[in-house]
Amino acid sequence: MEKINGTDLSEEQQQDFELLKTYWLNDFALLSEKTRSIVVESFMGIIEPFLNDGILRRHFTGGLSDELIPENCIANNKIVIIDFPIKAYGLAGTYAATIIKTAFQQALERRNIERETNPKPMALWIDEYQNFCNPLTDSMFQLTARSSWVASVYITQNINNLRFVMGNNQPEARAKSLLGNINLKIFCSNADFDTNEWASQMIGKHYVEVQNLNYDKDMQMSKTKSKELRDKVAIDTFTKLKTGKKENRYSVEAVVFKSGKVWGKNGDNFAIVKFGQRIC
Repeated sequence: MEKINGTDLSEEQQQDFELLKTYWLNDFALLSEKTRSIVVESFMGIIEPFLNDGILRRHFTGGLSDELIPENCIANNKIVIIDFPIKAYGLAGTYAATIIKTAFQQALERRNIERETNPKPMALWIDEYQNFCNPLTDSMFQLTARSSWVASVYITQNINNLRFVMGNNQPEARAKSLLGNINLKIFCSNADFDTNEWASQMIGKHYVEVQNLNYDKDMQMSKTKSKELRDKVAIDTFTKLKTGKKENRYSVEAVVFKSGKVWGKNGDNFAIVKFGQRIC
C-alpha cells in the first residue's frame, strides 16, 4: 500500500492515486509542448488557491471537524455560518463557501426521512446567490430538495445576475430552469427591466373591464364597455414598491408568488405584502 506524507491510502484513494500517476507520468509526457502548457495552466488555475498560505490551505487541508459534518448539524440542531467574505478573500472565499455548500447539498440528498427517528427540516440560506451558484448541481438539487425537507433561500438582485454566471451554453434557459424549480418567489423593489418583465409574465394576465367614451358629430357622448387582457402586475409596479427606511415608516413591500396557491379574498395567484424592517 502506498503512502502520501506518511499516511496510508484507502483502496479508493489508491485507485485515484494510480489514475493520477498514470496520467502525469505517461499520458501527459506524450503530449505536445503547447498542449502540455495549456493543461498545466488550467490545472494551476484550479489548485493555486489551495497552494498559497491562504484560507483554503488553512481550513481545507487538515481534515474535517465533527461540528461541520452536515449529518451532525442535522442531528444536533446546529446552524453553520460561512464567514469567508468575497470582498476580503476574493476567489478563495467563493471556493470556500461553495465547497461547504456542495457538501451540505450532497449530504441532504442522501437523507432518508423515513429512517430518521426525529426528522427535522433544514434550510440553505445564501445571500448574493449569484456568487455561489453552480448551474448544474443547483438545478438538480432543487428537483429533489423538498423530498429531503430542505428549504433553499437564494437571494439575488436580478435575473441577469444568474444569466451572467450560467456560462456560454444557453444561459437564459439555464437561469429560467433553476428559477422554475424555486417554489416560492418574492420580488422586492427592483429597477431591472428583464427581472420585472419576467415576473410580470410569470404571474400572468387577466381581463379588465374598460369604459370607452365616444362623441358623435353633434358632440353627443356615448359609452361602451369592453374587456382587455392586461398584466395582473404591471412591470412598473415593481419599481414602486416601498423599500423601508424612515420615509416609508420602515415598511417594506414585496410581490409574492407561489404556483398552486391563491392569496387573499380575491383568490389571486400573487399578493402584495408588507413587513416591518425593524425587529423591535
